[in-house]
Amino acid sequence: MSVWRCRVCEGVNQGGRTCGICGAEVPPGEVLRTAVRSRIPSAVPPVPPTPRRRELRELPTPDELRPLEPGDLFGSLEDVDIRPLPGGCLVSVVPRPRRRR
Repeated sequence: MSVWRCRVCEGVNQGGRTCGICGAEVPPGEVLRTAVRSRIPSAVPPVPPTPRRRELRELPTPDELRPLEPGDLFGSLEDVDIRPLPGGCLVSVVPRPRRRR
């Protein structure tokens, strides 16, 4: 089977003379345009630059960092309910009442 490109919608088809995408038919005397098979480059995110030693010395040590509390993430602790379960913790957050404009 030949791989060809539709002249109407530029869709790639395999075999036949009717486009599977738009339904256009290639006349019997017209030559099928062959489609170019190429690999699409994968979208690889760029690698962040390696920090220099001076920049690493300026970062706080883990002992200097304060651990996060649930109140830091969700607001007040009155709105958060944390229940330990066998597969992990269930965290329920009560929505705040809407403000009237």
